[in-house]
Amino acid sequence: GIDRWTAEMFLIFGLKRLDVLSLGDAGLQRAVRLLYGNGKDVTGLLASIADVWRPYRSVGWLLVFVAESWVMDRSRGIFLNIQEP
Repeated sequence: GIDRWTAEMFLIFGLKRLDVLSLGDAGLQRAVRLLYGNGKDVTGLLASIADVWRPYRSVGWLLVFVAESWVMDRSRGIFLNIQEP
């Protein structure tokens, strides 16, 4: 079936909507944990961070996701001084 995440991804990638934020996206939550060094629940933190991205939250989401991939590919966070859990 189609759930919330699927609908959000369709809005972002299919309809090219610029202001969609998928708070439940596991990749985005992992990226926020890595980049901001927060604990387990990052939904509230993510919502407050993404609020300044309006009306381009989809773009912000993509940039955070790419940044997380870049950090993971570059010696596990050395360039951004990120500590591994």
